[in-house]
Amino acid sequence: MSELIKTEKLKQDVLSELVKRLLSGENLKEFFLGNEEVIKNITPFDVFSISFLQEEANLEPERIKEIAGKLMNLLHRSLKLYPWDKGKTLPLIKLLLEEGEAIRNKFSEFKDLIKNPEKYPKEEFVKYLLKFKELEKRFLKMQYLIFPKLEKKNINPKLLQIMWSLHDDAKAKLTILQEKFENDAPDLNQEIGKFFFLVYGILEKEELLVLPLASRVLDKDDWKDLYNEAAEIGFSFLEVKSEKKAEASIKSEDGNLLFASKTGGMTLAELLMVLNRLPVDITFVDENNRVKYFNDSPERIFPRTAAVIGRDVKNCHPPKSVHVVEEIISEFRKGNKDVAKFWFETRGRFLVVNYYALRNEKGEYKGILEVSQDVTEIRKLEGERKLLHWE
Repeated sequence: MSELIKTEKLKQDVLSELVKRLLSGENLKEFFLGNEEVIKNITPFDVFSISFLQEEANLEPERIKEIAGKLMNLLHRSLKLYPWDKGKTLPLIKLLLEEGEAIRNKFSEFKDLIKNPEKYPKEEFVKYLLKFKELEKRFLKMQYLIFPKLEKKNINPKLLQIMWSLHDDAKAKLTILQEKFENDAPDLNQEIGKFFFLVYGILEKEELLVLPLASRVLDKDDWKDLYNEAAEIGFSFLEVKSEKKAEASIKSEDGNLLFASKTGGMTLAELLMVLNRLPVDITFVDENNRVKYFNDSPERIFPRTAAVIGRDVKNCHPPKSVHVVEEIISEFRKGNKDVAKFWFETRGRFLVVNYYALRNEKGEYKGILEVSQDVTEIRKLEGERKLLHWE
């Protein structure tokens, strides 16, 4: 067995033992000191590969979360010294680290506010708390951009799921905090402390584990895609411009034509199935006011036939409503408006009909999408259904 393999196995043995002892609540001082030389060389890769966590498939996420903070404290010095690209060549990493600092600064501002409650009305505190909804942008970028990319590189998804769960905990605590502020709860300061501690812990785990790992395993093309997508989501307490581009193409794959874009792809047959199974009527009118496409939904509300293709959209409406159609087109074309909404009742059904301006990446008008939906049954819904129930 090579020295490298021996070293990696030793680190995994020590980490697994650390986790077991944390879970059982044992005193770690003697074990930690006895393995200090091994622990000081632990990397983010080692943490994401902890064999015990991989083998214990039935270990509840809540149990892992209970020890996560303590484990990070034990490994903090080692992880802090791990050499990685902190934004020197990867702009998105730099922005994510700046975002973390911006979140901490916003917390510091809030702490100053709490220290002088007599100077501010309660509404001011609640208003400030609402600003922390900005954290959602941070969480979404990690959940829908960084985590999926790491999973594709075969990084253990279990710890990424734990991170996601911590994000959910933070959002839930923010809701609780708002309620306690509004009700002058006696344990308010204690809850504020819990919220701060949780978010600081999330940032620490991302900056000492997730981002260093991502900087090593994702390639330049990955980071290029991620940068633009991250800018579209936005950054917590940071202004970053998006360079959104509509990129799509038709390719040939295994004899099938494939529609491909940055959000995925499917064969043209699959695309047709998706469009025809949408529970809405959609009609596309191009920039020359000609009807170019409509889907064939099984729940179609308004009758359509192939004869409508190529017609001027004004000729597809009763004379009494043509002036409305012309006004919508005019306002969309000028760039004054982007949406026109209508809703009404007919033949005992409640319908919603919306018109959306379509524009290319340069903002140029390219037509209209008409979307019609029967919302009669939706309006009748009450309560909740969170469990599967077949009709």
